[in-house]
Amino acid sequence: ASWYLMMTAPSLFFLAISDAMKKYFTCQSLVIPPTVAAVTAALCTLGYNYVFITVLGMDLSGAALAANLAQLTPLVILTIWFVMREQRLADMGSEERTWQGWSNDAFKGWIEYCRLAIPCAAMVGLEWGIFETCLLMSGWLDNPELHVAVMGLVLNLSGTLYMLPMGISSGCAVRVGNAVGAGLPCHAK
Repeated sequence: ASWYLMMTAPSLFFLAISDAMKKYFTCQSLVIPPTVAAVTAALCTLGYNYVFITVLGMDLSGAALAANLAQLTPLVILTIWFVMREQRLADMGSEERTWQGWSNDAFKGWIEYCRLAIPCAAMVGLEWGIFETCLLMSGWLDNPELHVAVMGLVLNLSGTLYMLPMGISSGCAVRVGNAVGAGLPCHAK
């Protein structure tokens, strides 16, 4: 398990960047790019696992490589989409263009950002840790195979049920943020 986790560590980097890019698109009410990236990654994941585990016989190494590629796929798709969109907007001379290049302004406001980001990251990490701790503790019970399997089902069901409210809250946060940023408090309400 430790070897597999070490081999899949790059996927955390890919996931962090692609999640930031998903937020970038969502904040502009552009949901098609993240949706296309997610669907494509899900379909490609099947192929990655089949090729690396079954065809090439790489077993656990193949599973780790497939997991890394599964997280890299949406990042590549969203990056290409971003570059092409920015280039198209630049060619049109549009004011909707969001990337003006690196400047010192990119580093302003980091203290305020970290005041929000660090506690949020800690909260997500603790929530994730609690679920993992429950899974490990279920292995201490009588008939551990059954309890670990049931805990796995419960965690998957919990994640599935969490998706609907998470999607609604993300959409609401974007709409409220856009309204507040536009100076329309009535629309935000």
